[in-house]
Amino acid sequence: MLEFREYMDSTSAQLQSEIDKKLEDFKLKQNALEDEQQRQKCENKSAVKNLMSEVLWRIKDAEELIKSRVSEVRVFAMINELKTEVKCSVSHGINDNRSLLDDELAKINSKIAKEFEKTSTSFSDIKTVVQKQDKKINELATREQIKTLENSDK
Repeated sequence: MLEFREYMDSTSAQLQSEIDKKLEDFKLKQNALEDEQQRQKCENKSAVKNLMSEVLWRIKDAEELIKSRVSEVRVFAMINELKTEVKCSVSHGINDNRSLLDDELAKINSKIAKEFEKTSTSFSDIKTVVQKQDKKINELATREQIKTLENSDK
């Protein structure tokens, strides 16, 4: 009976030693994983910060582009100014000279067509820039979500 007790005590000590060793190994692995997770978190924050600054820069650039382009309101204001000019000219006796009036109308139509084309191109360019930025933001959000899911699976 004494031998059995000694055997049990030595076996118990060995098991406790192995458990302590495994627990220490587990804690080391856990600490390493936590360090890696923290490092990745910092990298992600940095990437998001860089992307946000790039997006903000592009938004500011698009705003400046919008400001420099002819707006639809300005085109209509120019059209109204031209209409007023034509009405004044007509009321001052240009009615007698039909060919001169036709020339003026052709010029006005030409100016209107040019301004309308500029405006259409401007709005198209702006729309394209905004769509590209939207796509980049959506792609980044998707990549970040995938990384988050992959990290949560680990």
